[in-house]
Amino acid sequence: MWADYVRGVAAMLVRRGVRLRGAQLLIHSEVPVGGGVSSSAALETGVARALLALVDQEVETAELALLCRRAEHEYAHSPCGIMDQFICGLGRADCALLLDCRSREYEHIPFNLDDDVLVIMNTQVKHEIGSSEYPVRQRQCRDGLAVLRRKCADVRSLRDVTPAMLQDARGEMEPLVFDRCWHVVTEIERTVQAAEALRANNRMEFGRLMVASHASLSARYQVSCPELDALVDVARSVDGVYGARMTGGGFGGCAIALARRQAEDALRSLVAERYDGRFAKPALVYTTRAENGASVRRLWRMGDET
Repeated sequence: MWADYVRGVAAMLVRRGVRLRGAQLLIHSEVPVGGGVSSSAALETGVARALLALVDQEVETAELALLCRRAEHEYAHSPCGIMDQFICGLGRADCALLLDCRSREYEHIPFNLDDDVLVIMNTQVKHEIGSSEYPVRQRQCRDGLAVLRRKCADVRSLRDVTPAMLQDARGEMEPLVFDRCWHVVTEIERTVQAAEALRANNRMEFGRLMVASHASLSARYQVSCPELDALVDVARSVDGVYGARMTGGGFGGCAIALARRQAEDALRSLVAERYDGRFAKPALVYTTRAENGASVRRLWRMGDET
């Protein structure tokens, strides 16, 4: 249940040595729950910041992100990575965050939308198969990594593998294992290329990489679903949309598109026309932009001068 995230964050802060006070928490969120847009990490990071503010203490943002991840692992029993917590804590307005999950180094890359817009399309569905398939993907990647390590002792993770190395080991892997590893290896390459495209303000190339990423997530890693594939297809058919892909863990949740601002109305209309009548639930469409990460705002009562 969602309260486990709150309990976990409090427990991790206490474990770190923070002397917490009791608190009454009112939690309000506009982040779609279960939509693959970091709702749990947003809750964890916000609660952590609030609890620390109550006792006038601070924890460095990157350390706090790791603390929140431990809370999710131990109390929500969700084997998440670190990306969601890092962006919730380290987000910067009009910037993308390039994160090295091995070294935990990060870079803010300017991503001022200007005349463009980010469009989130929420399927409002979450297929139950997702919870059982995540550990399967992890196991398949470990199986592939074991083969690669036998061929090259320097390989510590799929991060160290090139597409050529993976192709060379293909005959020693089950086809599904190869596909899972191929997605991971090529997605790492796409991430680096996407950062380069943003630095060059090349939205067309960035959009192309979004489309390639979704195709791999759907066909190779197989964590998409008919609803997500349909939304991406609809978005790609709209003039002025650079690209689209699923976001989050998959099997439902949200897809995201990068588009010219003047294409937004056409995209909304086409989603309603081609998607909403085809599936049980209509897609919810929002526009957004990159904003700052979690922060504390103090609200004072009227007339309270202390």
